[in-house]
Formats: sequence, structure tokens, C-alpha cells
Amino acid sequence: MRIVLCAVLAALAILGASTAQSRMLTIVGYLEDAVILPSGLEIKAKMDTGADVTSIHALSIERYKKDGRDWVSFIVDTGKRKMRFRRVVARVVRIRRAGTAIVERPVVRLSICIAGYNKLAQVNLANRTGMSNPLLVGRAFMRSGGLVIDSGQKYVGKPVCPETRK
Repeated sequence: MRIVLCAVLAALAILGASTAQSRMLTIVGYLEDAVILPSGLEIKAKMDTGADVTSIHALSIERYKKDGRDWVSFIVDTGKRKMRFRRVVARVVRIRRAGTAIVERPVVRLSICIAGYNKLAQVNLANRTGMSNPLLVGRAFMRSGGLVIDSGQKYVGKPVCPETRK
């Protein structure tokens, strides 16, 4: 396993060296601890290369208007702790799963820290009841942070959270 991982990293290093701008890559497991800032809410995250956008388990989703803007209030339930958030709606996504109707989900900006990488990310709100991990991290977040998944590992990254990158 380590030989394969070394080969992959070597290939990535060669590819990265051929570009004008190389960047640091951080290896993470397919499951990681994350923190939503500035609240400090710790949450279990699953890296999902099949999803482009990040999604969070949200309950009691209530949309409303404030100062002429669309807002949403929601509760994030980590299984250990519940916290209410209020955010401006950045946009609304329409999602269709095979054999089901189109569902509209509000998208908000949340500051998420994983393995020392912190980003103000667009996150869609979804009822993920029954799923074991309340935060599903999509490719856009991983790509922007240079996060590379070691699918045979869990909780590799250290949850040290620097300032938010916008």
C-alpha cells in the first residue's frame, strides 16, 4: 500500500513540477474531522469524489427575507451537538436523483477547516438523516485545498485551523 501511495505521490510531483505553479498537496483519509468556524462546531466529514459540491446535514431549514435578501435558518446536528445557524442564501441548486423529483436546496457559505485547510465554502443544506457522516465534502473543496484522498485511511489530517481563506 505504501509503495502504491509513494508511486502516486511521485507521479503527482512530476505532474505538478511541469506546471508554472506547483502547490502543496495534503493527504487526507476518506473520513476526517472537520470544524465549522467561527463556531468551533466539530463535525465528522466524508470526502466524496463523486460530488462536486459540499453538503451538510441540516434540520429545521427555514427560508426568510431580511433587508431584501434571502436568508435561511437551519440546525446542524453532529450527533453529539446541535447548533443553529443563520446565513444569507448564496444560491439555490436543483438536484435530481435517479427516479426522484427535482429537489431545490439552499446553498450558504460556511467556513470549514479540514486537515489545517480552512475555506469559506459554498455548502448545500440537505437532510442527511440516516447517513453516518453529517458533512459530505465535494471535489471543489478538495481541489481548492490541494487535498488528496488516501482511500485506505481514516482521520489522517490534523484539525489545526488557521485563518479563513476567502
